[in-house]
Amino acid sequence: MSDENPAQNAPFPALGPRGRPKKPCEGASSARFSGKYGCRDYWGARLTRDFPEIAARVHAGVLSVNAAVIAVGLRKRTPRKKKLSTKLDVVAAMIG
Repeated sequence: MSDENPAQNAPFPALGPRGRPKKPCEGASSARFSGKYGCRDYWGARLTRDFPEIAARVHAGVLSVNAAVIAVGLRKRTPRKKKLSTKLDVVAAMIG
């Protein structure tokens, strides 16, 4: 699994601390994650920060990032669309 895509096992970037960024005079770090919300790196960084034991399973290849994020409740599962054929069957039954 690791031979197929080396980017899969790359370490995730670090997220900054939770909450609103602090003023520079309060000693806040300027090294914050600047990635896009919802991308693999963002979710991986959230797992690493908030759920390190689950992130370890992702790095080991046991879970995908998507499955881990859904399992811990950070994101809902995407609903599946109904098949067009079943809708057509219903319409055909209504017509007669």
